[in-house]
Amino acid sequence: MDKRGNFGVILSPQFYWVKKVKLPVTSVRAAKKLARSVYEESLPESDFTYHVEKVDDEFIIIAYDKEDINKSFQSAFADDRDIKAVYFAQNELQDIKSCKNIDAFSALTNIDGLLVQVPRSCTNSTSSVDGHLKNISLSNKKISFALNDQVALSDKTLYAIVSFFAIFFISYMIEYVSYKVEMSNLSEQRAQIIDKYDLPATSMQLKSIKSSLLNSYMGQKKIRDVIYKLSKIKLQEGEHIQSIQAGKANVRVDIQIPITENEASLKSRVSKELNIKNWTIQGDIITIEIKV
Repeated sequence: MDKRGNFGVILSPQFYWVKKVKLPVTSVRAAKKLARSVYEESLPESDFTYHVEKVDDEFIIIAYDKEDINKSFQSAFADDRDIKAVYFAQNELQDIKSCKNIDAFSALTNIDGLLVQVPRSCTNSTSSVDGHLKNISLSNKKISFALNDQVALSDKTLYAIVSFFAIFFISYMIEYVSYKVEMSNLSEQRAQIIDKYDLPATSMQLKSIKSSLLNSYMGQKKIRDVIYKLSKIKLQEGEHIQSIQAGKANVRVDIQIPITENEASLKSRVSKELNIKNWTIQGDIITIEIKV
């Protein structure tokens, strides 16, 4: 159904990919130049755009397909002028710490500082994300989309576009100078490291960076695979997932069962899908540690 108005749209994680990584650079600008290589061979074939945020000494890199998102917008909005701005849930809803329902089929949860969308069937939470949206103050971390291919431009609009490109050119020159200075600093640091440790001028550092990024990606992928398999396990009446906690080596899940006699049945169902590292029961709560 088409909607009219002036909307700030928050994209749930189903519309983008997100990673948290450490990179051998210090600025967001420099990290954005490496964003494509961070996702190398891990994204489907498409034309992705990258958004980068810095958190402490790590970078959060979001990859999104504008064309794919635009198709979803076209089914909900009659005109792109109805969309004031577009935001990522990763930025606007980062205060979410536990499972929050989005709709009848999906929920949001926080895993190691990243918002992840999971099937609602894997949680019995009655808390909704709506509570976070009622009094939300949107940040300035927005992106823009144009829905219509043909737009009639007024003289005022053309003047604004020319002004924008003038500012863009100046910004580009400033960025270029900053980039050259940063590249010079990196080259100097590289030379100092090679001289200090008497290393040959090879691709050793690049291989180390690639290995670090690959390990980070594989760790996140294993956690997502465990959560996906958990969502496929058919729970019996009265059985509910209470919480999910993810670590580097294992995922811990607490499941409430109506009677302890159901323990053997539940263990059989879980072990068919996942590698159980530890299994404990306290009262009607079974705590399962699953090897990642």
